Amino acid sequence: MTTRWFRTWLLLSTLFSVVAIPVLADQPLASDAPLASSVASFLAKESDEGSVEGRGWIPYAGVEATFLAPQFGTGSGDTVVINDLNTPATYLASGSDANLSYLGLAPRFWIGSANESGNGIRGRYWQLNQSSTVGNPFNPVLFPGDLSGNSASNIFRVYAADLEGTKAFCWNNWDLMASFGVRHASVAQQSAVSATGLVPVAGGSDLLYGTASSGSQFNGTGLTFGIQGVQPICENCCGSFGLYASARGSVLWGTAATSASTSATIIGPGLQNVAVDGANGRGDEELYIAEFQIGGQWTRPLKCCNSVAFARLTAEYQWWDVSGSGRSAATSPVFRAANDDITATANGINLSSLDFIGFGIATGFYW
Repeated sequence: MTTRWFRTWLLLSTLFSVVAIPVLADQPLASDAPLASSVASFLAKESDEGSVEGRGWIPYAGVEATFLAPQFGTGSGDTVVINDLNTPATYLASGSDANLSYLGLAPRFWIGSANESGNGIRGRYWQLNQSSTVGNPFNPVLFPGDLSGNSASNIFRVYAADLEGTKAFCWNNWDLMASFGVRHASVAQQSAVSATGLVPVAGGSDLLYGTASSGSQFNGTGLTFGIQGVQPICENCCGSFGLYASARGSVLWGTAATSASTSATIIGPGLQNVAVDGANGRGDEELYIAEFQIGGQWTRPLKCCNSVAFARLTAEYQWWDVSGSGRSAATSPVFRAANDDITATANGINLSSLDFIGFGIATGFYW
């Protein structure tokens, strides 16, 4: 139900943006902004003082350190399970052991320019890379009595690049900027696990070894739209302090690909058993993205260089959903009757319903 609501909101907002942004572009800036606390009020203040005329396009830029923890609707299902039926004992390697849901640094950059009417252009880029590796080494030579070892690793990468038109304006004591443009984005995950076991059998020992790996990826391009704004709260706080809020939605069309592979081996007295399996999937899909921020922003005019500096702290939430995203699956089982068995299963992370939760610290300038 939540996924359907988000998708409907994003599609309707896209249609609204196509109509609303051109209308806003014809609206003049307010001239009563007491202190520049955003692009809108900076341009309004400059225009009111007559200093914007003749300057042409006014540039601005910023950088933000976002710290976000990805939350996966379906975690890695890659496993290798070794069973010693004599002891009995079970040795397990699982992709879910390599946890990716921790706060990671995800930088965001933007640069833009706007004219005295508040119309402008802006480029944005955001990226998050997460990785995790865990394991126990298997080395019975150095560690006598060592009967098992395992390892698991996960890699997750996501980025978004935007090029959009913007409109700065003032409404009901809010300094606002609306935007509409093109976004290219990619999201990818890779998982790999392995396990090794040594099982005593008649005449010696069986060496059991298995691997499982999987991957999911989406690349696409589409439309993005957003609105952000500041409502001043304190105009004489050694500058200006205000409430900051933003919302953004994107709908992208592209290609999703999935893969899975497994192998399992038993080598022992009078026995050598090997099993391998693999699967791949590829198709055209849509990616829906919703982003929200809320927090505080402090700004201060810099008379020495006729600019405004700002800093802000916000809470941030993002929702990414690749519609129809599935997972490739593979399984490889081998066994020695009444003694031992090993099964490798690959069933990677599903890219539907990805949540990112965290906070951001930003700073920048309007010149």
